[in-house]
Amino acid sequence: PAFILADAGFDVFLLNHRGSRFSKRHATLSTSYKTFWQFSLDELAKYDAPAVIDKVLQLSGQHGTYWIGHSQGTSVGYMMLAENPEYNKCILQVKGLFQLAPAGSSGYLKGPLTLLQWYYAAFKEILDVSVGHSECMTNFAFSLSASLRALVKLNIYCQLCAVAVQILAGPSAQPLNVVSFLIYEGISTSYFQTRLPVYLAQAIFATSTWNVAQWAQMGFHRRIEHMDHTPVENMRRYGQITPPPYNYSGITVPIYHFWSRNDLLTTPEDTERTILPILRKGAVKGSIEVPEYNHIDFALATDCAEKVFRPIEKIVRKQETQMCLR
Repeated sequence: PAFILADAGFDVFLLNHRGSRFSKRHATLSTSYKTFWQFSLDELAKYDAPAVIDKVLQLSGQHGTYWIGHSQGTSVGYMMLAENPEYNKCILQVKGLFQLAPAGSSGYLKGPLTLLQWYYAAFKEILDVSVGHSECMTNFAFSLSASLRALVKLNIYCQLCAVAVQILAGPSAQPLNVVSFLIYEGISTSYFQTRLPVYLAQAIFATSTWNVAQWAQMGFHRRIEHMDHTPVENMRRYGQITPPPYNYSGITVPIYHFWSRNDLLTTPEDTERTILPILRKGAVKGSIEVPEYNHIDFALATDCAEKVFRPIEKIVRKQETQMCLR
């Protein structure tokens, strides 16, 4: 996607969320310190995203930028504008939010990951007592990549990977659907033997246990809310013993949702019941359904340029033209 937009003439900056493979450096903390991993969605939205936007505006010399988020990236975009309202306004301006597979509370997801919600209380107890504040999925991407280089040469393994993706992310009719390609199209598996390890190795990234816990918490409560710490810590942070919900009603930038009914992780029900009710009326300027996509197709399908990023390009150019005519 970044190359698609760059080829269209845009400056593109990629945000690597804290703790991921490409974002583990810190001014004072090593990743071996537990304090490094004391972050959740709240910190990504309140501190990291604004810092990235400031840097983008500094490097580009522009007065505004557009945010394109996918999955968790959509939540960070929403939460950032809710926590830092100045980024809705003139000088430090986000000109638009393009939300691909917009994530709400995760309380209406389907498939195997619903177990994370059902057993939230036990899951949180395990994290607090046994795991604590630490890295989640440590070095998993590297070991996975090495294994894939050998296994992906087997056609049956390609098919199993495709089935696993569809079980977790939803059914897909797109070229990333290896099974349909192998069975119905008869296309060589050489493409998947080279690309599949890259996709999976980059997609499985490290994060904090706090981040995982907050997603489970929001899913359990079916509400977009701040991280639930101890009652004492909640009182210190929020001035109340329970975590407050996020309020998106102050977001004034144009919002565009790209979504699919095939998406098992960010479902239309979640958007309708947890995102739209807390946005101001008329905030969403466009709701674009891509019927055949699952959760990851928005970023990885080989026709995502046509289905997602060309429409984004047209919207941006039209908006910029209108701004110039004012």
